[in-house]
Amino acid sequence: MKEFRPLLFSLLLPALLYTCNSAFAEKPPSLADLDVLTARWIALRGTLAEESRLWKSRKTAWDEEIELLEEESTALGRQLDATREGFTTSKERRADMLARRESTGDELERVNIVLDQASHDIRNLAALAPSSLRATLPTELLAFIEDGAIDLPRTQRAQRLVAFLSTLESMQNRFHVVRETLEVNGTRRQVDVIYLGLARGFAVSPANDWAAVGTPTAEKWSWIPGTVDPQQVRLALNVYNRQETATLASLPLAVEDAP
Repeated sequence: MKEFRPLLFSLLLPALLYTCNSAFAEKPPSLADLDVLTARWIALRGTLAEESRLWKSRKTAWDEEIELLEEESTALGRQLDATREGFTTSKERRADMLARRESTGDELERVNIVLDQASHDIRNLAALAPSSLRATLPTELLAFIEDGAIDLPRTQRAQRLVAFLSTLESMQNRFHVVRETLEVNGTRRQVDVIYLGLARGFAVSPANDWAAVGTPTAEKWSWIPGTVDPQQVRLALNVYNRQETATLASLPLAVEDAP
């Protein structure tokens, strides 16, 4: 602004002086000439004042526009920073989710290994239960014993496994009395049996003239006759069935093959 006014004046003043010198070179100035020059000078001052006013007005508008642009630039910069931060955070979250997904996949793979191993071991565990007791299991558990339910989803396989183990534990904690047919030493006979959980079984013939002690093996129950008193086995059965007053029965918990 301060440079504009002297510059404009320095440009207009020579033109004005040139006009005056040209006019005065022909003849001396008169009052009319001075009036014309004064009018021109006043007009020039008015032009300079108007130019100065316009410059100030435009400069103020430009300053405001520049300030607005600077504010907008700052706001855009903040948005860009926030977007970059959000993108970085999103990228980190995605990486974390992928890592967790991979970890979960590893865990599920280990679960599959455990389920496969458990399904394989189920047959050995099922051998702890006599055939007469296994027959009372629900159909889905019987199928699970046979094939491990490998075609079922992982969750259902786990549920079947837990259900089977719970049933096996329940059998282990109870007495069971059944009538079944045993084959011992090549002879089949119908007997009454009392199972002490899944650890021992005591069988006696209906005539109380034959008895045997049973123990679970890897494949089936093994029965050893002649190692227990048939009358004691019958007494235990009658007490369990409440056919006799509660009394003690002498039953061996450890036996050896009869000679």
